[in-house]
Amino acid sequence: MKRPAYKYEDSSPKRPHSHFTHHTLLSYTYVVVLIRCVKKIGVGEVEVIENITNLRVYYNGEVIPNTHEGVTFVCECPLSFAIPCTMSFVELQNGFCNNIQSHILKRVSNLLYRTPVQVFGGLIQFQLMPITDNASMQQMFCIYQQTRFHVPMIELYVEFEQQSGSGAVAEEVNVDELRDID
Repeated sequence: MKRPAYKYEDSSPKRPHSHFTHHTLLSYTYVVVLIRCVKKIGVGEVEVIENITNLRVYYNGEVIPNTHEGVTFVCECPLSFAIPCTMSFVELQNGFCNNIQSHILKRVSNLLYRTPVQVFGGLIQFQLMPITDNASMQQMFCIYQQTRFHVPMIELYVEFEQQSGSGAVAEEVNVDELRDID
């Protein structure tokens, strides 16, 4: 299939002694496209299953906002999990509550994604993105799919709020879906 030929027309005035007579300043518009990525592909010798995502989860630590990398998460013992990209926000919250210090009755009060952002010269810095619902989770998964070759896992910081009594989150999660990858 042949691509259509595009003709460039220079409408700038011709100046015989200028090195910039045939150059114009281009203006770019950036469009964000969200793609749902749930298929299996092969990349070189490494097979990547796109519907499984690796997480590094930080808790009981701190969020350091101004480092040379942007924002950084710190805790004594971060955990690693593999989860399906189809997991819902409530399932993720329940999974964290059931698998992180499971002896304490708690609920997730804050969930932050350390999102990679490309800056000048192709360098990557990190910013915070709150994860508050299924839509923000899908956005996080799509960002991961687009940047996984530079940033191999999703980093999340989770804050818990202790609960008294038995009022846990309503929806159950299949604990087999949360697999420890360390």
